[in-house]
Amino acid sequence: MPFLVALQFLTIFPVHTAVMPDDQDQASSLEWYGVIGLLIGVVVAIAGSVLDGIFSPSVCAALVLTLWVLITGALHIDGLGDSIDAMFGSSRERSLQIMKDPRCGPMAATGIALILLLMHAGITQIAITGNWFVIIAIPIFARISAQCLLLSTPYARVDGIGSSMVVGMDRERVIIAATVVGLVAFIIIGFSNWYVIAALAILFIGLRSLMIRKLLGCTGDTAGALIVLTEVFGIIFVS
Repeated sequence: MPFLVALQFLTIFPVHTAVMPDDQDQASSLEWYGVIGLLIGVVVAIAGSVLDGIFSPSVCAALVLTLWVLITGALHIDGLGDSIDAMFGSSRERSLQIMKDPRCGPMAATGIALILLLMHAGITQIAITGNWFVIIAIPIFARISAQCLLLSTPYARVDGIGSSMVVGMDRERVIIAATVVGLVAFIIIGFSNWYVIAALAILFIGLRSLMIRKLLGCTGDTAGALIVLTEVFGIIFVS
């Protein structure tokens, strides 16, 4: 059940559970985030390998990026936009209120466009080299970063799915799951690319510090923003 809950929440794959997931199922699903990242990475890598032989690198990258965003239902992109708008809030309370606003401000729209442009550039370089295998690791690292965020950071709201996940998760199991899948991702990119891990760790520390300073914690939106930015930085560094 927890795996299906994670798959249903993080992707648009048609998943149906026999019963409605409860709070504990939601919390336990956090253990599977890295595995869902692996699944997304495999789908994207296969699509890239197939499209690479049909279209030019730029067009191939655009199609792969479109697939990548669609697989997640633009969930994390939405979180990125809300987080960008929230960073310009005049206070913590105002920032949290902005995150609940479904409207997208000009800064959010601009930020999303620039991030997608950078992501397209990185995927284009991968299409040129043909090294699609390495892209499998990027969604894994991104979702492990979300696990680490929820493990190490207070939740800024007292309600919501994220709050119940933080309270109910088995920390030891999440750490073990993240470590195992993280090692798989590290093997995929190769030990010579250790600097990619270092860069993503610096990114994580910086974004987490920003969340603490602005919100006194994290939210589901900021976790989504972290996932997107980790993917962008990861693609740029491995391409």
